[in-house]
Amino acid sequence: MAAVLRRRDCLPIVYVRGTHYDVGYDIGRTFASLIQDYLKNYKVLNETYVPQYLTEKGRAVYESALATCERVYPQYVQELRGTADGADVPFYKLFLMHLDDVLPVVLGEESPNQGQGCSTMTVNQPSEKFIGHTEDGFKEALNHVYVVKATITDSSPPEEFTAFCYAGLLPGYSMGFNKHFAFSVNILGSKHLAKGSPPRTFVSRALFAANSIDSVKKVLQCQEGGGIADAMSLNLIFFADQPENCQFFNVEVGPSWPRSGESALSVVQLNQGQNLFHCNRFLHLKTHELDPSHPLVNSSYQRHSSKDKIPDPRSKMELLNLMGDDSSSESVNIFREKQTEAVWTIAVGVFNISARTWSVYIGNPKNSEPLLELPLN
Repeated sequence: MAAVLRRRDCLPIVYVRGTHYDVGYDIGRTFASLIQDYLKNYKVLNETYVPQYLTEKGRAVYESALATCERVYPQYVQELRGTADGADVPFYKLFLMHLDDVLPVVLGEESPNQGQGCSTMTVNQPSEKFIGHTEDGFKEALNHVYVVKATITDSSPPEEFTAFCYAGLLPGYSMGFNKHFAFSVNILGSKHLAKGSPPRTFVSRALFAANSIDSVKKVLQCQEGGGIADAMSLNLIFFADQPENCQFFNVEVGPSWPRSGESALSVVQLNQGQNLFHCNRFLHLKTHELDPSHPLVNSSYQRHSSKDKIPDPRSKMELLNLMGDDSSSESVNIFREKQTEAVWTIAVGVFNISARTWSVYIGNPKNSEPLLELPLN
């Protein structure tokens, strides 16, 4: 009988300062056991990505993507090499995790994604302003996450950010903030992924160096890399002296098809009084999406259906009840914790603009307290 998964009430955090390589090394050294254990037990990595990497065609896809990342984002490749060295794990396995679906899809194989993806509720009301985000991943990721609060000294100006991270992955591919804005990431499923372009894991890492919506758009257009390799949605709050002056955006980005030399991009601003619920399907970018029957898209429709049965949240408690909704025994819930599912909610994050805090819940937020709460400085 398979062991029953149990959540640990533990979310480690590391404060680190140094060059990109040094920060990566200290993250890897600090969380070596978590990273090693995750690599050992991550089924998609060991049963799909590594075998494909060991083929001639798979290695060519890997080398093409790595060469582009080394050209466009050499500092983040160094950061990842530092993590690999610090954790004493092979670099190629970490980079394969960053390639994600790009490798199998470019090879013409089926995506191994079984509905892995997150749900985000953005609330921009006059008195309450939030982003609530469920971080959903394969069950192997449970208890293999941490928070990084970093200052990168070899950037000009220095990069300063706080991020929720999966073991071995670069910061950015989940949720986090710098002194200008907070954001969360929802993966999206595009039919046509781009060989030799930077994956979303690297593009989202580059967001921490942005300071405005224009600089965010420039990062996402990824012109130096010929456009992004795969697709994602970003939910952003740009800070202001007064909460009512904060700006809210949802951005969808994916590979252009036919290739145009930059990403396909759609930016929607949420005015005060508007809310937005976003999962893992395109809502406004006109592009070639995966079929509705694909687990990623199908689970999104089910979660949107669950959301439609609940009034839009106007308070923190209503938001937590929504993000913790696990009421359905038949369809995919917003808070995912069924032993029969491959994908679970690993954590829930809430950016509270009125209180200027970021809270992270490991348990269901409707009936648990946050394990971590940090100021949005």
